[in-house]
Amino acid sequence: MLLDDLPRLDIPVLVLWGTADKIFPVRRTRDATSRLEKGQLDLVQGSGHLPHFELPERATLSRVLAYSYHAGCGVVRASVVMSSLAYCRRVYSSF
Repeated sequence: MLLDDLPRLDIPVLVLWGTADKIFPVRRTRDATSRLEKGQLDLVQGSGHLPHFELPERATLSRVLAYSYHAGCGVVRASVVMSSLAYCRRVYSSF
């Protein structure tokens, strides 16, 4: 998705991002998140590009559920996100 398209997303979006990401630095992530109508950036201290894999104890379900609750998304959407994260962990750990 291009940066110019981000303002068209009208759903709540939680962006979990690693503070040590060398591929997409935090400053660029802040810019992208600011373009989201209902976006919130949640930085994972000490993580790189894959916080859910590198530091799963910090990219936790409680973060996603808390955001989901406060944004009015409901648990169903949060559980879909966490299922995706769990799948990513399994795929990357096989390398």
